[in-house]
Amino acid sequence: MKRSFGIVSRIVFVLVFGALLSLFTSVEAKANPVIRTEFGEGVATWSTDPANISNYVERDAFRIIIVLENGYELDGDITISDYDSSGGTRSQPVVLDENNQGEFIVKLAQDAENYFPYAYIRVSTKKKPYDVTVNSGGHGSAVSDRATAGVNDQVTLSATPDPGYEFDRWETNSGITINPTDNPATFSMIAGPVSVRAKFKSTGNASSSSSGTTATTTPAPRTRPKDDDDDDHHHEDEAAPAPKPVDPNAVIGMSFAGNLTGNVRIGPQVQGLIARHAFLMNTPKGWKEAFTFNMTINDKADYSLKKGMLSFRI
Repeated sequence: MKRSFGIVSRIVFVLVFGALLSLFTSVEAKANPVIRTEFGEGVATWSTDPANISNYVERDAFRIIIVLENGYELDGDITISDYDSSGGTRSQPVVLDENNQGEFIVKLAQDAENYFPYAYIRVSTKKKPYDVTVNSGGHGSAVSDRATAGVNDQVTLSATPDPGYEFDRWETNSGITINPTDNPATFSMIAGPVSVRAKFKSTGNASSSSSGTTATTTPAPRTRPKDDDDDDHHHEDEAAPAPKPVDPNAVIGMSFAGNLTGNVRIGPQVQGLIARHAFLMNTPKGWKEAFTFNMTINDKADYSLKKGMLSFRI
């Protein structure tokens, strides 16, 4: 009887042990590796090598391959939590190749509570900065609201024409999408440097120029003053045929060397005609012509003199 009981006990022990062993083996077989990821903007794809790691267990190593989108780069090292990090995290430097692809090794750790192999990976990214260059072909200026921009950033361009000109269009061969006649104009940055040129066209107003001064009227024949009894300067009027209309609000500026002093005397005037004015300076060598100019004679002409500039309003 005792011998029979011993045999039965052994059989029960073997059965229980086998069941437990089968249970643990089954749990381990069903516990596929878990790869937790935290990726920044711009990570296009990631994969493992080999592709199938379903039967991998603790301490098994494999490669992870990441590919970033064009216009993005890694922002520092990759952070990994695996067997080699001893329960914490470790930093892994990764260099991307010409295809924006990088790879690194991971060794599975074991989750003590839930009994499965795992690894944690964090990849931080940032946008690459690309130059934005804006210029003009003359007759105005153009600017961008930012000197550099990252892919998909919004960039705004503005153009300002010189007097006598107006904005015409934007020109570029950089591959951006922009409405060429908008001013200001906005576009989405591409993954590469951008260069844009502003083009201007004349408004047809001949009285304006890019320097900001107005054009003079048709010059009349040159004359000399008839008398020399002024304090410092003399000028004289002479009528000329076929006058051109002059903007009554036009202001003309002229530069000269030295100081103009004394009184300005306006000679005989004939309203509506063009007169030539000659300004003379009294020097140790006698009267010298400083400069001449033409203007249409109206009912009055306001002059102002200061060092370096003569300006008057017709």
